[in-house]
Amino acid sequence: MAHEVKNPLTTIVLSADQLQTELPKESLTESGDLIEVIRRNCDRINTWSHSCLTVPDFLSLIYRITLSKNCWMKPWIR
Repeated sequence: MAHEVKNPLTTIVLSADQLQTELPKESLTESGDLIEVIRRNCDRINTWSHSCLTVPDFLSLIYRITLSKNCWMKPWIR
């Protein structure tokens, strides 16, 4: 999932940055804050995808810990 989401997001953000530097000021004024909206939403998706990737890794770690013979957490995990 990381590459399928993060690579396109990076491309979108870089393209938005390039647009902002290359567009004439009149065009930027007319478009309002559309480039900022693009960046903000890319950040939101990036944060969400990072959260989705982090939680399973953490749960997998806890699962492996509880399976180990000498797990100090066994008394607390049922």
